[in-house]
Parts: sequence; structure tokens; C-alpha cells
Amino acid sequence: MADQMAWWRRRWVRNTGITVAAALLLFTIVGFFVLPPVARSIAETQAGKALGRRVSIGKIRVNPFALSLTVEQLQIFEADGSTPFVGFGRLYVNAQLSSIYRLAPVVKEIRLESPRVRVVRSKDSADGFADLSAYNFSDILAKLKADAAAAPPPPADPSAETPKFSINNVHLLDGQITFDDLNVGTGAFSESQWGADGFTDWATVNVSVARLGVGPGIMRGGLHTYIHEIGHAL
Repeated sequence: MADQMAWWRRRWVRNTGITVAAALLLFTIVGFFVLPPVARSIAETQAGKALGRRVSIGKIRVNPFALSLTVEQLQIFEADGSTPFVGFGRLYVNAQLSSIYRLAPVVKEIRLESPRVRVVRSKDSADGFADLSAYNFSDILAKLKADAAAAPPPPADPSAETPKFSINNVHLLDGQITFDDLNVGTGAFSESQWGADGFTDWATVNVSVARLGVGPGIMRGGLHTYIHEIGHAL
């Protein structure tokens, strides 16, 4: 009887070990090899559908043991499908195991490398961003506005708790913003808005392309005009 119990115990331990090893192997294969290409395809399709633009992602990497996600070479293109609009070289997000038992995302580190933004203003408009034809992202705003009107979000539940989360160690490296003003004109202006606390909420500086190449030495290219208008904005 004792020998039979020992045999069943050894068999249970062996079967349990095999099951755990198989589950761990499956978890590894899915996390490292299956999930990344599937996530990449879904992200490109859904982002492109939401923005009405071509979206490409070079690679997605997932480490299920480190709870990390890496997205490389994400690019959102202009309406022509070939000119870069917004993108970045690499996004790394590392969560902590405490996210599981806290039932809330706890991010240990976020690192965004080489973000690029290219904004183009094609015409002057008193409505600013509200004019859905003045900028190279106006078609995106128009689509988001139309989608929101077609499927308005459900009303917020006043009794719902505020979502809890923790984000730590945010790094932004090698960022670049390019602003091209194609508006025809020769003027330069700035405008600002301050809040009740006395701090600037936003500021806009506009210098016409006609002023490029104007000015002596290092100030050539309208730099002196930009500095002048920035001073007004501040």
C-alpha cells in the first residue's frame, strides 16, 4: 500500500512538473514570438483607421517576464501617404509586477527616443486650430470630430472611482519639432493667453516665410524676428 501511494505521489509530481513546464514554454512562445507581430498588425490597422492616415511600425518586442514593451520606428504619414508627420525611433515601457496585485498599472520606466513632429500651416485663419483646413493635421481633426459625432461616448458615471495608476522615470531623448509656415504674407505676430494663476496657458509665434533671408550675419533668416515675437509672447 505504501509503495502504491509513493508511486502515485511521484506520478503526480512528474505530471505537475510537465504541466508547469509546458505552460511556461507556451507562455514564452506566445509572449516573445506570437504576440509581437499580431500586436503590430492590429496597431497599424486600428491607428490608421482611427486617424485616416497610413501608419507603419517597424517592430514590436514584448518581454513577458520583464513586463516590458518596446515599439520601434513608428511613423504616421501625411495625407499623401509618404511624407512623415509624427513618429519616433523607439518607445520602451517597463511595468512592475505590483501592477498585478494592485489591480492598477504601475510603470517603472518610460523611455521615448527620437520623437519627430512636423507641423505645416497652409493658410492664415482667424479660427486657428478650429479651421479644419489650415494645418497638415486638419483632416485628422475633422475625422475625429465626425467619428465622435457619429458615435458619442456614453455619459460618465459620477459614482465611478478615478482610475489609479503610477508612472515613474519618464525619459524623452533627441526630440525634434519642425514647423513650416506656408502662409503667403510678410507679417509677423504673436499671441498669448494667461490663466487665472498668472502663468501662460499657450502662446503662438508666427513669422512669414517672406522674412526668411532678412537680416545681417547670424540674425539672417528672420531669427531676429522670431526672438522679437517670442519676447512679445512671453
